Amino acid sequence: MMYYIMEARVTDRDAYAATVAQWLPRARAAEQHGARIKIAGGHVETVVGDWKPKNLLVIEFPDEDALAEWMGSGDHAEVVELVGQSADVRAVTVAGL
Repeated sequence: MMYYIMEARVTDRDAYAATVAQWLPRARAAEQHGARIKIAGGHVETVVGDWKPKNLLVIEFPDEDALAEWMGSGDHAEVVELVGQSADVRAVTVAGL
């Protein structure tokens, strides 16, 4: 398994809300690569340290090739671009067990 984890620190709440209907379907396009969206937003509670993410997107991919295919697609670029219009975006990939 491979995971794509994106954190969006919203800088413009109204603009962010307006773009959700545009970027979420592009994130869901990862499902065409065998992926499953595990987290899209939701309540986050910090339990250790001072990390306080507000908006997380976690997508589980079956393998590194599927993740690479999605990241190489226009859908991934559009997600980052759309969210980046109203938020500071950080993203990582990580191998699962």
